[in-house]
Amino acid sequence: QKLSKDRITLALCANADGSDKLKLLVINRSKSPRAFTTHGRSWDVNSHVHWEWNRKAWMNGAVFEKYVTRLNNHFRAQQRQVLVLMDNASSHILVLMDNASSHILVLMDNA
Repeated sequence: QKLSKDRITLALCANADGSDKLKLLVINRSKSPRAFTTHGRSWDVNSHVHWEWNRKAWMNGAVFEKYVTRLNNHFRAQQRQVLVLMDNASSHILVLMDNASSHILVLMDNA
């Protein structure tokens, strides 16, 4: 019997004390899963989470760039400067933005 290839990737974003939590980023293999349709009507998943999809349900450079741009726009609208800490995954490409409100610090390898 073949192993299931069902996958889901989640990205979470919150401040240190948890008082400011942003919408969850969900990456799935399906653009619009059957579970999100009821009686032939599609549920607006983006009103609850940021939904992305690709064949392997992985974070890639394009999804990451879109996510970081969305974060920057969110904080710029609030006129806030933030520092984003993240690991050094290959999908975490360097995103250059004009008028950036988000400063990204990529953590080094555990070498």
